[in-house]
Amino acid sequence: TGQGTFTHQEPVPSAASHLSVVPAASPWSRKRPFPALVERVVKLTTKQSAKDVYHVELSIEGSGLHYQPGDSLGVWAYNPAERVARVLSGLGIEASASVEIEGERRTAHDWLSRHRELTRLSLDAVLAYAQFTRRGRLALLLKAMNEAEQRDFLESRQFLDLVEEFPASLTAGELVGLLGPLAPRSYSIASSLEAADGEVHLTVATLFSNAIGKERRGLASEFLNHRMQEGDEVGVFLEPNRRFRLPDDSYAPIIMVGAGTGIAPFRAFMQDLEERGSKLDSWLIFGNPNQRHDFLYQSEWLRWRTRGLLNRIDTAFSRDQPEKRYVQHIVQEQGAELLQWLERGARLYICGALAMGAAVEESLKNSLMAIRGLDSQAANDCLSGLRREKRILKDLY
Repeated sequence: TGQGTFTHQEPVPSAASHLSVVPAASPWSRKRPFPALVERVVKLTTKQSAKDVYHVELSIEGSGLHYQPGDSLGVWAYNPAERVARVLSGLGIEASASVEIEGERRTAHDWLSRHRELTRLSLDAVLAYAQFTRRGRLALLLKAMNEAEQRDFLESRQFLDLVEEFPASLTAGELVGLLGPLAPRSYSIASSLEAADGEVHLTVATLFSNAIGKERRGLASEFLNHRMQEGDEVGVFLEPNRRFRLPDDSYAPIIMVGAGTGIAPFRAFMQDLEERGSKLDSWLIFGNPNQRHDFLYQSEWLRWRTRGLLNRIDTAFSRDQPEKRYVQHIVQEQGAELLQWLERGARLYICGALAMGAAVEESLKNSLMAIRGLDSQAANDCLSGLRREKRILKDLY
């Protein structure tokens, strides 16, 4: 094998190849979501955990939606009534005030509940709102900030915080006009359609912010984890991710590196492999703060390991020892073994936060330099080659 490349023997085709049926185009879309029924919402983390993670099961029976492991689900969540009421009350706007935008007439309450973004702040919306605030204090504050400070200001607040910090005087129409349209949220699917017939499973961490001393929750994560109950309906649509699929070749090993809810698509992978009776080698590298409180789907992973479907599992629980330990540390420590798997044609999947993904690739680069004796440029070239060959696949957010 050349120093900067990975080669492997082509696998022998399987006698019983797995047929993939291409379904007809789905009638469901972002603009016309399917009303999925909530079947189960179960907490995965313990009460002692700093994280609030739930397993959510939705029925898509009769939808014709056909997803594959690696795909994501778009979810339409709506702003909580209490938050909408506080925004309108803080601005002195009647909930029943009628507003027409581009030929659509709704009440101010309906616009803010189902059609306008109150959780994520955009600079355009804040600058527009600033024109209506008293004495122009908000506009002056933004002008004095550099780009990083503006980004921090936006990320640490929701629209309600602006209303409370910077009182303003504006009409219902002006309010609806300056707010951006509500956007759906996207979640990696945590199930295989082969194993969860008629269902789609999600792994959802409630997003919390207390940056300015007021607890705020993420829109969709609060909606799914804390406002939905069995029998409720959620508007959903499929978001195919063809860049994050299991290998077509049934023998290529897979290495799955995930932190937190980044484990979701890997659960889908394993369910699919189990249903297919696959014999490919698989390795999970998973990280979260505490083993006792945050090992998501632990019993399932241990069952797959016991059955031999999962060949290897390595975990990095960052708070279980004095020094913090993350998945990238395992990638560095197991560099030689990882490179051997890649030599055999393995696909390396990375799912989770952007910063984690970058750190994992940096660890792999360090292994190439230390074990293969490559210089920095040659190691980068090697990684680029693996990406080009779709041997490093990422789903980062």
